[in-house]
Amino acid sequence: MEKLHKRKKTSVGDTIFVICNTLFMILFVLITLYPILNTVAISLNDGTDALRGGIYLLPRKFTWKNYLTVLQKDNLLTGAYVSVARTVVGTLLALIANAILAFIVSRKRFMFKKLCILLIYSILEMVKPLIYHQYMHNLYTIFSKILKICKQFGDNLINEKGNIPRPGVVPKFSDIEVIALNLTSEAMGIDSESNLFIRLSEYKDKMPNLISRRQYNDRRKTTSTLCDTIRKRIAEKIDGGEEYFCIDSKPIEVCRVARGKRCKMGRNDYSKAPSFGYCASQKNYYYGYKLHAICGLSGVIHSFDLTKASVHDINYLKNIRYEYHDCSIFGDRGYISKNVQLDLFETANIRLEVPYRLNQKDWSPTFIPFAKARKRIETDFSQLCDQFMIVRNYAKDTVGLFTRILGKISAFTILQYINHINNKPIGRLKYALI
Repeated sequence: MEKLHKRKKTSVGDTIFVICNTLFMILFVLITLYPILNTVAISLNDGTDALRGGIYLLPRKFTWKNYLTVLQKDNLLTGAYVSVARTVVGTLLALIANAILAFIVSRKRFMFKKLCILLIYSILEMVKPLIYHQYMHNLYTIFSKILKICKQFGDNLINEKGNIPRPGVVPKFSDIEVIALNLTSEAMGIDSESNLFIRLSEYKDKMPNLISRRQYNDRRKTTSTLCDTIRKRIAEKIDGGEEYFCIDSKPIEVCRVARGKRCKMGRNDYSKAPSFGYCASQKNYYYGYKLHAICGLSGVIHSFDLTKASVHDINYLKNIRYEYHDCSIFGDRGYISKNVQLDLFETANIRLEVPYRLNQKDWSPTFIPFAKARKRIETDFSQLCDQFMIVRNYAKDTVGLFTRILGKISAFTILQYINHINNKPIGRLKYALI
């Protein structure tokens, strides 16, 4: 009797496929598990030692300190409770609402079926835009919130009426309100003063002492020092104990290169006039200034300055030793200089970390954690260009340009502070006012 079931012979191609498929799946599992195991190893390692890199599957200096720091936070249990409650309650409410909607849709002869579907659809489409408009575009609400923060950090710099102590007529619209209005317009992306005052016309009953556009422009320049002091205090509040910083520069174009020789900005004072410069990252020439900034690893800008476009980045490093000490600063190849690096270390104990050029004698590969940390300042510049439109120039003189840039960076910092006090990632600036 012949066997009904004969064993199928395995060909050489099938065997090779099975072997290759097995090896591929094993490799895929290892690649998937490695980032998880590496993250666990870094979390169980000492934080300062982890900056050296070289940790792969096992911690080099084992410690539970990182987990203890997280578990000792007062709001950890509250956050976990809220997350679980939102998940359970949200799931139950969504289930009930979907069940009711499914019941209405499934019944052909349900009374007012079309009306109910229309109402539900209208609510879903209209409620979200209304909430977004209420919290994101209500200028006076945002102004009041930012004014409260400005008074909090500038309380000992102003008098009881919110003005900088000085002789003369006391303005009804205070200096701190001018600063808050400036930061509000920049935070909301209102890049034109004309557009700002058109929107302010809707709030005349709430802001009866509002000044004119010309007065606003003049007083915004006179209060720039107070605005910068408030910005520095906010940055100190967010991460005052930061020991690692990133440094970089950003070109600020005043006008096109072809019109550079005809530009009248800074002609009365050559030391503050713009100049021609070259941007290596964009590979083009421009006429204007160069914005130098230093931020922490969290992204908070601690200090910045404007120089001529022709000034090399290294020249800005010569002044930071008066503001910083006992810290590490990460920069790009534009800050390579052994003399400056040695001078910063000897005078202020500042360790300047820069990547090597390929043609240097003592070349060594870039330390990956340093390279990742330095991208933080590039992210800040991208946000300043995208959301705050810092590269646009409407100023006619150097003081106006500096005031404009100061307002944008101060608004950038105050949105980070709003996220900080609300326990949100400080980098998500577009949703800070919601």
